[in-house]
Amino acid sequence: MGNNKGNADAIIVLREMFNKFFRVPFNPNQLIYHYTTMTTLQSILHNKELWLSKADYMNDFTELQYFGTFMKKLIDEGRIKASQEIKDFVLAILNEFFVNERMANENSLFVLSLSQNPDSLALWYNYATNEGCNIGINTDTLSDLLMSRTSSGLGQWTGKVIYEPAIQMQICKYIVQCIHDLVQTDKVDIINSHRTISSIFLAAACFIKDPVFKLEEEFRMVIFTTEAIEKLAVKFRVARGSFIPYITFPIVTDDDKLIIDQITIGPRISIDTAEKGLEYYKKINNLTNIKIVKSDAPLRF
Repeated sequence: MGNNKGNADAIIVLREMFNKFFRVPFNPNQLIYHYTTMTTLQSILHNKELWLSKADYMNDFTELQYFGTFMKKLIDEGRIKASQEIKDFVLAILNEFFVNERMANENSLFVLSLSQNPDSLALWYNYATNEGCNIGINTDTLSDLLMSRTSSGLGQWTGKVIYEPAIQMQICKYIVQCIHDLVQTDKVDIINSHRTISSIFLAAACFIKDPVFKLEEEFRMVIFTTEAIEKLAVKFRVARGSFIPYITFPIVTDDDKLIIDQITIGPRISIDTAEKGLEYYKKINNLTNIKIVKSDAPLRF
């Protein structure tokens, strides 16, 4: 079977998996929130774009490894039922792409962390302490922009992050069953389809996290690129003493309107000064449609 057919079948599995486990139905004009610092907010407003970091360069690389470790444990403990051939196939991919970190060199996944929680104490502490804010993005216009990016050659997946081990186990069992079905119907070649199947694993790994992070209530936008587009689109920033690859995602509509509806100022001592400065920035830059609100979270330093 050709690689193109295998890739098409993998995309079908991915779509069905996301609809079953990760997809979140939004209400009309519902907001979703990105927590960040005031310094980064200034860059977002000035450049009218968000930055998505390469998946294996996120703050905690073990986030991706968690999925591989979790699935391997399920197989080793006999909690996933499959033929030995399928188990060996799955374990080989897990070892190749997660344990040996081959995925660090071959994946082209870029991630933006969001949340459905507009005032999360955990996220203020983790991402925006003392000088933080979050931006409320309209999900309707975000969906429209994602569709246009997909048609221009960039694939995308959006969904909630799963923290519950019971649901994570269901997802792992579902993936293994899908692999079994593809092999049994000769839709994938078990010898030459590691890269095709690994795309399913890597996508799932971006949305499955250790339960210790459950207070984050994270929602993620993941964009993947082709090699040709990656060479044109990827930029680099320096953070934590390292070069971090990222891609930009424009957040303006065709009529040059920002899709940011709201900015929440995080809990801090000088919250009134922060609000005054933002309101003046809005006035000078003609961003009067953005609502400024204050956090009610009881943050203490």
